[in-house]
Amino acid sequence: MNLPLFVQWCGVVFFVVVILTATVLSIAACVLAFVTKKADLLTAFLPLTLTPFAIAASTTLIDLASSIATQLDADSAAIDPALLLQLNLMQLLVGVVATIPAATITILGRLLLLLGASGVVLVRKRENVNEGPAKFTAEEWVNRETNDYLEKLVRQR
Repeated sequence: MNLPLFVQWCGVVFFVVVILTATVLSIAACVLAFVTKKADLLTAFLPLTLTPFAIAASTTLIDLASSIATQLDADSAAIDPALLLQLNLMQLLVGVVATIPAATITILGRLLLLLGASGVVLVRKRENVNEGPAKFTAEEWVNRETNDYLEKLVRQR
């Protein structure tokens, strides 16, 4: 399916409004998740991320109600009802897809904040071997390991 035909079926105004709303909500979700870092704000923001879906659902319902007249008209008998339903549900599909990024960022941001607050460590910080009080060169390390190994062999006898 090509994009101009898809935009024509959905409507240019609808497409622009949903994409702009989804973009603004995604940016706001990123700011709330990574800058403010407050789980309560993310919890309150989650219902707002469903706004593109609500816009699409209302537009789809209006189009479905107006398509009843198209189906009852004698001149449009050539339009298959299944095709008409698919064309009307395209807007709902756009709304669902536009809702996914903002909702995902909000949910995962909240999850990461709650995991961080609980004290669970997902990835331990790696300690650098050379940062300890005793810094060894490669030769010193090899000599030390060799001596430790030889002491273990001698003790066993």
